[in-house]
Amino acid sequence: MLFASAAVLMVGCEKENTSPSNGNSPSQQITTYTVSVSGIQVPSGMALEVLAVEYSASNERLQINRFDLTSSSMTRNYTANSRTEKVKIAFNASNPSTGQSASLWIQQVFYLDKGTNTVISITGSSPTGSSEP
Repeated sequence: MLFASAAVLMVGCEKENTSPSNGNSPSQQITTYTVSVSGIQVPSGMALEVLAVEYSASNERLQINRFDLTSSSMTRNYTANSRTEKVKIAFNASNPSTGQSASLWIQQVFYLDKGTNTVISITGSSPTGSSEP
């Protein structure tokens, strides 16, 4: 009798573990990306902010991750929104003493591979422009 009860319990537990309660697949793919910036010098008296802007397949802006560039080489890791398909990178440069600021976009769109980590490398020779790519 004890063996029969244990078998019923095991089958009941197995059934609960394999059926998702929220309608999604049991194993969600986590997509990450690494923004690596190198070879960019921040001019004295200036502040340089890096923006990683996430977009859906329909070009809907989903999320913006930001960090201040404080040295010529920095790396940041992010977990993408589950709907993110691509990332665009921008720089916001500002001079706190004068209040002047400018934005530059890296003229490349970075597509993410679902379920993996995508490395986005930005260097001092990466093409930039004033408009979004």
